[in-house]
Amino acid sequence: MSARDITLVVDQPTVTVITEGQQGPTGPQGPAGVSGAAVLVLEAGEDLAVGDPVRVSTNKFYVADSTTNFRVIAVVTTAALTGLSATATLMGPATLSGLSAGSPYFLGAGIITTTPPASGYVIRLGQAVSDSTLLLNIEEPILLA
Repeated sequence: MSARDITLVVDQPTVTVITEGQQGPTGPQGPAGVSGAAVLVLEAGEDLAVGDPVRVSTNKFYVADSTTNFRVIAVVTTAALTGLSATATLMGPATLSGLSAGSPYFLGAGIITTTPPASGYVIRLGQAVSDSTLLLNIEEPILLA
């Protein structure tokens, strides 16, 4: 086989000028702002309360914290005793109580909090869209110096 030179000819694109103020056609309706949540049900490796931030180890939920066990993946939405099934929200709206609407929430010392930690890892978990709904979107951890 021998190499050949290939010439590619591109026609001039068609340009349509739309005068200022001209409205295009209406598009389809977009999705709702807050939709269903992504949840996970696993065995509780320890007693868990609603609102606990959790990590997974050996296919069980354990409380996460901002220092050594910072691999938070979800927030508990159904409390469970050790050995029983717990439900946690991974992403999307989580129904909790006592939230401060409009505030961002972070991983703290085994809790969710509006105050970012001063040491360890800062992980933003999401934002309260009401006093009872936390919109979870867990971000990557940032190690504080």
